[in-house]
Amino acid sequence: MSLSVITGAITVIAVCALVIIASFIDLPTVVRIILIVLSVAVGVAGIAAAAMLDIKAGYFECPYCKELFVPGMDEYVKGYHTFTKRRLTCPKCGKTGMCKHRVTR
Repeated sequence: MSLSVITGAITVIAVCALVIIASFIDLPTVVRIILIVLSVAVGVAGIAAAAMLDIKAGYFECPYCKELFVPGMDEYVKGYHTFTKRRLTCPKCGKTGMCKHRVTR
């Protein structure tokens, strides 16, 4: 879980640094475009890595049947979330609810 947070923080710092370099340093237009495209690529890769680490960091607990499960990447990314909960569909009971993220079984 902490590795996911660290990955997200490094991604934000790297994207901000690339955008600042592209904005404030006198560079040719082509180089600025390359830096902006690189910053978008770094942002997408960093967010994807943080999401994969967060999924593998533990389990989600269904609020209805208390079943522990690991969601698919598609459902994880599309689900409404807070810091500790995510709106997911339980594979056991089929109900959709705000599932708590649990690190241990």
